[in-house]
Amino acid sequence: MPFSPHTEADVRQMLAVIGVPSTETLFEEIPQDLRCGGLEGIPSGLCEMDVAALMGARARADGEPACFIGAGAYDHHIPAAVWQIATRGELYSAYTPYQAEASQGTLQLLYEYQSMMTALTAMDCSNASLYDGASALAEAVLMAVRSNAEQYVRVKLASRILRDEIERYRQQHQGPLLERASEHFAVLTQGSFAGLRADINEKDEPVLVGVRPNDDRVYVEGMSSGTRDQLYLSLRLASLERYMDSAEPMPFIVDDILVHFDDERSVATLGVLAELARKTQIILFTHHRRLVEQAQALEVGVPVKVHTL
Repeated sequence: MPFSPHTEADVRQMLAVIGVPSTETLFEEIPQDLRCGGLEGIPSGLCEMDVAALMGARARADGEPACFIGAGAYDHHIPAAVWQIATRGELYSAYTPYQAEASQGTLQLLYEYQSMMTALTAMDCSNASLYDGASALAEAVLMAVRSNAEQYVRVKLASRILRDEIERYRQQHQGPLLERASEHFAVLTQGSFAGLRADINEKDEPVLVGVRPNDDRVYVEGMSSGTRDQLYLSLRLASLERYMDSAEPMPFIVDDILVHFDDERSVATLGVLAELARKTQIILFTHHRRLVEQAQALEVGVPVKVHTL
């Protein structure tokens, strides 16, 4: 607790409050023979620095080991009043808002430090006024995450907008070949896919994808072997039809293309080939009797001729 000496005026005021004329009156109950009139054998008072030196000398009589702490900060005297004043909260802490001058000085110091650090490191910002290294690291990580997250969201959003615009343009300007192949693919897959669409993969490469009725996209790598065969056949049929629009019809010869098709898709494919047979000759080689029976059961008004080899 800080020592605050009383002035003569303070003493007189306190004595007046308790109703006594002097401080000696407070000790009247103590017998005279118990009172000490003087302090014989006790030297006169010393100043604080002299007392500290005297106590140090007496302590050294007990032996003092060598001390290397301080690395050149040799012993020097600091008056006790300095610690009493310097350690008062309102003078060394910025947590007391009623000391605006001290808080302003701290803030100015932090501002100057951060300005110098950003200039020296050529960085955008510098932190300060954190308790320890762990807190500073955590704050730096959080700041980096927030900054990068905002940039990631902007880039991702821009990429999505660009992708949607490219998709809209392609849908509006999709070539007749892909459009016709998309129609064949929907028929051959029995509605499992609604069609085909050109797209851009993660490497920004143009690719062909199948589109589900709910608009989900399936890359070729994610299709079954039978579905990939139907995709390939759809593209061949579309290419052949486009060729026949500007040239003489040519026979369409295929060999066991329905080997990975189930019965429903096999019948659908045979129906598409039968419609194409109205424009050109279709020759289908197969080892499966079941496909022959399915072809003969078609009711499309196109004759089916079976040749056994």
